[in-house]
Amino acid sequence: GDRSLRDEDRYLFLETLVSARERLHISYTGQSDRDNSVIPPSVVVAELLDYVGRGFVEAETGSPPELLVTHRLQAFSPDYFAGHARMFSYAGELGEALALRQRSGPSTRRFIGETLPDDPELLQRIDLRDLKRFLANPAAAFLAKRLGVRPFTPGGEVEEREPFRMDGLEAYGLRQDLVRRILSGADPAAAYEPARARGLLPPLGAGRAAFEKVLDEGRAFAGRVMPHLGQELEPLAVDFGHDGMALGGVLNGILGERHLAWRCAAMKARDRLDLWVEHLLLNALAPPGYPRESLLICNDLAMSLAPLDNAAELLADLLALYRNGLARPLPFFPQVSWLYLTEGMEKAEARWTADDHAPYPAESAEQSISICFGDTNPLSREFRELSQRVFEPLLLVAMEEKVR
Repeated sequence: GDRSLRDEDRYLFLETLVSARERLHISYTGQSDRDNSVIPPSVVVAELLDYVGRGFVEAETGSPPELLVTHRLQAFSPDYFAGHARMFSYAGELGEALALRQRSGPSTRRFIGETLPDDPELLQRIDLRDLKRFLANPAAAFLAKRLGVRPFTPGGEVEEREPFRMDGLEAYGLRQDLVRRILSGADPAAAYEPARARGLLPPLGAGRAAFEKVLDEGRAFAGRVMPHLGQELEPLAVDFGHDGMALGGVLNGILGERHLAWRCAAMKARDRLDLWVEHLLLNALAPPGYPRESLLICNDLAMSLAPLDNAAELLADLLALYRNGLARPLPFFPQVSWLYLTEGMEKAEARWTADDHAPYPAESAEQSISICFGDTNPLSREFRELSQRVFEPLLLVAMEEKVR
C-alpha cells in the first residue's frame, strides 16, 4: 500500500489526456540554454509521441500526424510572420520591425569608424613583451592599450566527477616545467608531489600514471633539445629606437653559437613571430660576442633563422605596424595569415570559420577579434597585404624541418 510517485504521475497524465475536450497543449524545454544541446521530454510525453506516431495516420497524407512544434528562440523570428498555421504571433510591432529590416537588408556594424590619434605615452617606451603580444593578437592589444578593455572569459564549470586525465593546458604547463628541470640537470621526478598538491593530477593511481606519461613526453622532447645546448651567455638588455619610438627589453636563452628557444608543443605562428622579433633585435644591434643565428624547437618542427643584413629596417617596419595597430584594429591574425601564405586562402578561411567539429576553435570566435570584426569579413585585401608584410621577410630566411 505504499505510495508510488511514479505511478501517480503517470495516472495524473492519463487523467489529463482523457479530460481534454477540444485541445491539449503540452510544452517543455527542449534545448539547453548553455550549449544548445537537445533536452528530451519526460517519459510520459515521449511515450505519447511514440504511441501517436505508431497508432495514427493523417487521412490526407497517410503519414503519422506532426504533433511536435519546435518554437524559435526569439519572438521576432521571421517564421512567426510567414503565414504558418501552427506558428504565428499577435505582436504587430515586431512584424513591422521585421518587414522594415527585410526591406533595408542587413546592416554591417563597424567597431570603429575613424583612426585614433597617436598616444605618445604608449609609443615612447615599448616593452618587448608588448610588441610580441601585439603581433600575436593586434585586436586584443588595441582594446587593452587604447580603450582599457580586456574581455572577460568566464571560468569553466566545476566538474561533478573527479577527472581521470589531465586538462590539456595543465598538461602542457607541467610538461614545460619537467623539460626545464631535465635540461638544468634537476630530478624531474621531484615535481610529482608539488603537481599533486596543486591539483594538477587526477587522484590516486590515475594521477601517478598521468604524471609518468607527461614525464616520458618531457624526456623525449628534452632529448631533442640537448644536442643544441651550450654555454649560456648573460641575458642581453636591448634598446632599439625608430621614429620617436623606443623598444626595450631583455633577451634570455642566448647560447654561444645561437639563440635557442623551445616549446614542448606543436609550432604555431605566434611561436615563429616571438623568435622572429628577438632574432631581428640580435641582428639589428649585433652586440659583440653574441650570435646572429636563432633556432626554435617544437614537438613537430624545428625552425632556424639565418643572419640578416636588413634587420633594423624590418624591425622598424614592425614598430610602424605597432603604431598603426594602436590607432585602429588591424586585420592581422597570425595563424590565419600563416596558412594563407603557406597553404592558400582556402585553408585560411577554414581556420577563420572553423566549426564545432574542428580540432581547434575558429579564429573569428576569439573575444577581442569578435568585438572588433564581429559583423564583417576581415579577410580582405588589407589582410593579405599585412600577412605578406609580416611573414614574407621571415619566410625568406627561415628553414623548417620536421623533428624526429
